[in-house]
Amino acid sequence: MYALKFKDKNFLFSSGVNSDSRVLYIRNPRERVAKVAPFLTLDGDPYPAIADGHVVWIVDGYTTSDGFPYAARTSLSSATNDTLAQTQFNQRPVGQVNYIRNSVKATVDAYDGTVNLYQWGPRDPVLETWMKAFPGVVKKQSEIPASLLPHLRYPEDLFKVQRSLLTKYHITDPHSFYAGTDYWKIPDDPTKQGTTPQPPYYLTLARPGQTSPSFQLTTSLLQNNGRNLAAFVSADSDPSSPTYGTLFTLQLPSNALVPGPGIVHNDFRAFPAASTEISLLDQHGSTVDEGNLLTLPIGGSFVYVEPLYVRSTAATSFPTLKRVLVSFNGTVAYAPTLAAALDTAFGAAAPTQATTPTTPTTPPSSSGGGTPTAISSLIAQLQAAQSDADKALRAGDLAAYAAAEKRVSSLIGQLAAANAASASSSPSPSPSSTSGG
Repeated sequence: MYALKFKDKNFLFSSGVNSDSRVLYIRNPRERVAKVAPFLTLDGDPYPAIADGHVVWIVDGYTTSDGFPYAARTSLSSATNDTLAQTQFNQRPVGQVNYIRNSVKATVDAYDGTVNLYQWGPRDPVLETWMKAFPGVVKKQSEIPASLLPHLRYPEDLFKVQRSLLTKYHITDPHSFYAGTDYWKIPDDPTKQGTTPQPPYYLTLARPGQTSPSFQLTTSLLQNNGRNLAAFVSADSDPSSPTYGTLFTLQLPSNALVPGPGIVHNDFRAFPAASTEISLLDQHGSTVDEGNLLTLPIGGSFVYVEPLYVRSTAATSFPTLKRVLVSFNGTVAYAPTLAAALDTAFGAAAPTQATTPTTPTTPPSSSGGGTPTAISSLIAQLQAAQSDADKALRAGDLAAYAAAEKRVSSLIGQLAAANAASASSSPSPSPSSTSGG
C-alpha cells in the first residue's frame, strides 16, 4: 500500500524494510499536531528547542470560538498578517473568532515525530470539554518536563490579535470610542516594500520602571491619523515570571511628536553617509539587506536601531553585518558596530561641526583636500575596494575579505573628510544672505 502511495518500489524489494520499520511522511510539525488535535487552532510559527538531548519543535495551540456572548469578532487571518507571516515558513491561522486562549503547548520530536500536548495556563472550559471527549490526548501542565519549560514563550499570533484589538479597545470613554478619533494603528514594515504590517519582535529589555531586563514580545503603535508614535506595547514572555502573559502599554500623550518607524526609516535612507554607501554596495554583484527596525524605550524617549547586511548575489551567499543605523531624539548615527553607533547617537563620540563656514588662508591644491578630482579618485578607489571585498566573499576567502573591508572603511573616512574640506573651502555667504548659522 505504501509502495503505491509513494510510487516507490523499495517498499517491496528493499531488504532494509522489515516489521520494525516506521514511515514518517507527515514531517511538518504544525501538520503533525493538527492530525493529533484537529480541535486546536495552531500558531503559524513553530520554533525548535533542545530538551533532554532532543531537538523538539514547540507549537502553540489555541482553543477558539466565534460564539462567545457580547464579544467582537475578528479575522485571525487579517489580525495575524505581517511581513513575517508571509514567509514560506509561516502558516497563518484562519477563521473568525471572538474567543481565543493559548491553552495548549505542543511538542514534536524532530527525530521520531512523537507529539505531546500539554495543558497550559488557567482553567479553560473549552479545552476541558475536549479533554473529556478525547481523554488522555492532552497531558496536565504539571507533566511538562523541567528541561522544556524555559524554552516556552508568549505566542506571536495571540499577541498580534491582542494588539489589533488594542488599537480600538484602549479607549474607555464611549463617546471617544464611537468617534474613532483616538484609535491607533499598526505601523507598516518600513524595511519591506508595500503596506504589510510590521511584525512584533522578541527582545530582552527593561521597560520603564523595571530594575532588570526580561524577555518580552514587543510592538509599536501609531496615531491613527499620522505617522507619529502613539504607544509601545510589550508582553512578558518569560514562563517563569509571575507576570507572564501580562500586556504592558506605554502610552504617549496625544500631542506628542515622537516619530514612528516609517519616519525614522526615511531619515535613515536620507542620511548622506548611509545613502552614499548603500548605493555603492547595492551593485556590482552584491545586495544590501535591511534588518528589523527595532523600537526601544530608553531614557524617557525612544531609540531606533536598524542593522544593514550585505550579501553577494551568488546562490551560496550569506548576509554579513556591514553597518548599524541608530536614531535617538532626532540624531542619526551610522557606524560599523552597534556600540559605535550608540556612542554617536547618545553624544559620547559625536563629531563636531562648524556652525559657520570658514575661508581658507591658502587656496587648496589641485590634487588634494576636497577638490572634485580628489573626491572622484576616492570614490573610484572605494568602488574598487568594495568590488574586491565582494569577490573575496564569493570565493570564501575571509582573510582577503577582511583586508578589503578595512580599505573600504578607511576610504569612507577619507571621503567624508574630503567632503568636509570641500564644504569649508566654498565661499562664505554675503552679509545680505538669509541663511542661518
